[in-house]
Formats: sequence, C-alpha cells, structure tokens
Amino acid sequence: ADERDAHPLGIGRLGDEQQKVLTDAGVPAHRIIIGHSCGTSDHAYHMKILERGSYLGFDRFGILVLQDDEVRVKSLLALLAAGKERQLVVSHDSVWCWRGEPIPDSNDPGLVALLSIWTPTHFFERIIPKLKAGGATDAQITRMLEENPRRFFAGEASPAEVRA
Repeated sequence: ADERDAHPLGIGRLGDEQQKVLTDAGVPAHRIIIGHSCGTSDHAYHMKILERGSYLGFDRFGILVLQDDEVRVKSLLALLAAGKERQLVVSHDSVWCWRGEPIPDSNDPGLVALLSIWTPTHFFERIIPKLKAGGATDAQITRMLEENPRRFFAGEASPAEVRA
C-alpha cells in the first residue's frame, strides 16, 4: 500500500487495518474513532469499519486540497441513509497556529482561499445546510455533534456492539 493510504494526511484507507490492530490488542471497538475517514468516498470501506463497531471521524471539512466538501457530504449522507448515524462523529481540522506560531499572512492565493473557509464555524455555516439539503434531519445532526461524542468519551458501548 502507498504510504499515503496509512497516513491520516493522505487518502486514509487503512483505518480498517488500524482498527484490527487495536481490537486484536484488546481495545474495545467502541473505544476507537477512525479519524480522517472522509479522505475517501469508499462506502464499503466505511461500512466495514462501522460494522466492526467503531466510530468514523469525518473531521477534515474545509480542507479542500485533500477532498472536496461536496464528496464528504455525499459520503456522510450515504452513511446516514444506511442507518449508521450513531457511529459518526464530525468536525474539522481548523488550525490557528502551525508549529507554535500563528499562521503567517500570505499572498499565496491557494492559502488565502483555504484559510477563508478553514475556520471553526465552517461546519456549522456551510456543511450543516448541505447535509439538511441532502435529507439529514436535525436529530441526526445532533446525534453526530453531541450524543455520539458524549457516548464515546463516556466509554459506553456503541449501538453496533449492543446488537452483536
């Protein structure tokens, strides 16, 4: 596999293998979030991880150089339609500093464009309306933003494990 497949900064397609390493070492599946899962739109890959009881982190919204937000939204809506809303957590990697320093002002048009949407409010201002336009309900959005993180950090078994 390409190194980019394993590294979260790449296309992130080895989360299922990371999940296996962790569960084989005794980590309960519901205590694992496979982050940066929105680096791929492979629905079967996403479902494989979810069916094993872990959470998926769709946490790169706003970083368009890695994946377009439209693709991320479409993938997330497909998982909601598949009934997996209780194992999804969402956020974005908004960065306020880099290596201990504020991100410098730049004349680079690409960086200026990235920083214009790579903000802590991006998900709320731009992504939630797209999810709702695609059919996501307020209850599903609340579940992904509030209930699922609370359940994860409380260490409660995920609904997938309860059914198993």
